[in-house]
Amino acid sequence: MRVGRRTRWIVAGGLGVLLLAAGGLLLALWASTPARSILAVEARELPEAWLTPGEPALMAPTSGGAAGAEEASPQEVSGGLAPRDVRQRGSLVFIGNGRRFGEETYELVVGEEGASLTSSGAFEVRILLATFRATFSQSLTEDAALRPTSYALHLDAPFGFGREIRTEISADGAVSTPGKEGSNLVVDPDRAFMMGTFSTYTLLPFAFKAREESGVASFDVLAFTGRSEPEHGRSGSPGGGLTSVSVERLGNGSIRADGREIQVERYRVRSALGDSVLLARQDEFLGFLAGEGNETLFVYRSDYFPRGFDLLP
Repeated sequence: MRVGRRTRWIVAGGLGVLLLAAGGLLLALWASTPARSILAVEARELPEAWLTPGEPALMAPTSGGAAGAEEASPQEVSGGLAPRDVRQRGSLVFIGNGRRFGEETYELVVGEEGASLTSSGAFEVRILLATFRATFSQSLTEDAALRPTSYALHLDAPFGFGREIRTEISADGAVSTPGKEGSNLVVDPDRAFMMGTFSTYTLLPFAFKAREESGVASFDVLAFTGRSEPEHGRSGSPGGGLTSVSVERLGNGSIRADGREIQVERYRVRSALGDSVLLARQDEFLGFLAGEGNETLFVYRSDYFPRGFDLLP
């Protein structure tokens, strides 16, 4: 299984505006990215419950009093389709083809009134003897049903590639990006998922729980400039022209980090361009993997796993 087209799609979702701004420069040159830390990361201890063998209920419960509620603390469960009153913060590292090319820190809040994600980070590439850096900050909001309502990104990049992007989605699914003529479209708000930089993957476990039917949830992916690349043969419908992505719960698995084994939840993320795996614990994002061998994309929580982790068979 080769990662070429699939990795381009994932990176287009995770780095989107950088690819649009730099014409694919980051993707083409990430193999020469310096393998060093870009941002200061606050190391965090793994929750004790994650290290307890045989601990029940990996997934956060969906109603009060469910088994595993003690493990879910400090999350408070509201009885809705997804756990609410959740506050998470973390740091991510991006590895492409074995080389570090970016990092990001984020804070995620999921409450009764909706969800909000704020993050900032940087990407670096080395061109000949020079290293170039692009820094960014972003914010994403969702309503009480975890449907995206707004997205904003500020990008500082060299050579005049900096961008300021704001996108709004109304209750009826109308998408608008101020300042971009002809960018308006209409989506099904119950299927829309806003794809920004890699921290937006932290919302997938919550969106999955809110949308799943028989262990599968389907989404129409919005890139933060409005729409993603269209699928072949899809047009003429309110959601036409969007990339369709399905998320399937695969059950439990295990990872190993610093000699310790941790049980995790596994999700398959599937699109027309291939399959990837998202890993979480108690709805908290831990990592994302795509590809095989030397052609891989690996995003992981560097605050919990400074040296990364291995996914066990």
